[in-house]
Amino acid sequence: MTTYIFTHHQEKSTDEIKFTNENSVKLINQLKHQEDKDIWICGGANLIQQLVEDERVDKSYISIIPTLLGKGLRLFGVSSQEQKLKLINTRNYNGIVDVVYERR
Repeated sequence: MTTYIFTHHQEKSTDEIKFTNENSVKLINQLKHQEDKDIWICGGANLIQQLVEDERVDKSYISIIPTLLGKGLRLFGVSSQEQKLKLINTRNYNGIVDVVYERR
């Protein structure tokens, strides 16, 4: 499995790990057309927001960890359009709740 890491820092890539500062939507589109495989994206709010806005996220796995921060980054920023989701699965373990949503 090849891993792509989006970063602004210059790092040396290997065959398995590719460091990139390429546009995330553009790269995901290229990867989706190269191979007909699922793409797992794990990232921060900024990366996810870009992909959600361009409707590149089909399924979301969200872990809810019961900690009140008081402030922090929103999981999803302000969006220009509503995204309807369908709950697929939930799981509860060690006080954490995992929810899986699929785009309708």
